[in-house]
Amino acid sequence: MVIVRVFLALVLLNIISFYANAWADIRIATYLEPPFAYVDEGELVGENIDIAKLLANAAGYSPVFIQCPIARCLSMIKQGQADMIIALRKTKARQEFMSFLNPPYYIQHDPIKFYTLAAANIKIKNFEDLELLTVGTLRGTRYFDQFDQDDTLNKVEVSTIGQLINLLKKDRIDTFLEREESVLAWIDKSEYQKLFQLAEYEYDNAVGVYIGISKKSLHHNDINNLSKQLSLLVSQGIIQNILDGNNPQQP
Repeated sequence: MVIVRVFLALVLLNIISFYANAWADIRIATYLEPPFAYVDEGELVGENIDIAKLLANAAGYSPVFIQCPIARCLSMIKQGQADMIIALRKTKARQEFMSFLNPPYYIQHDPIKFYTLAAANIKIKNFEDLELLTVGTLRGTRYFDQFDQDDTLNKVEVSTIGQLINLLKKDRIDTFLEREESVLAWIDKSEYQKLFQLAEYEYDNAVGVYIGISKKSLHHNDINNLSKQLSLLVSQGIIQNILDGNNPQQP
């Protein structure tokens, strides 16, 4: 009889927890990165937004998106001012203030390319060629370990890819690095082809793309449920449908 009562109590607690979550907001720190997350007619849209909504709803939450530059988004997660952030590379430094859901929802295969002005005729054939250059980066972004950990390079940090493009146009930086699909979202394709020269050197290792939960979030104790729901969305191919450009029904 005691075992039955304990079992019923646990079931009741799970039911209460689920419905409590269903009424709870989950604050999602969201940095704009077209075509993955951008504003269209005053509304946040893109793959990252769709995936965040799917996960939040599957776990019983109501998503609330907070727009912020990537560095500010990370600061909000660190301080507990936001609960969740999507589309991050897992690093030891970030694991100090957030937990990453498993599995990664995507494996990024697109190489990170270095962009220079075609008219400048700058050659970047290997990593060492960066030593004499001024390199534009996005504040708060992690690219790859060798680059991120090299404090001898002259790096200029800005908030958006659009700012990187403008700095390059004005010869205030020699190069910047980014994935091609992200750059194409900020510039007309014909101008892209005329303006840029892609360096011979690029970084082409596959990397997992993760969703993080602030360790100061009230929802951090629900991380097992969030990971479970994410795993289901991945295994059922729902997230891949979004990444492939489809628009599946919400589960």
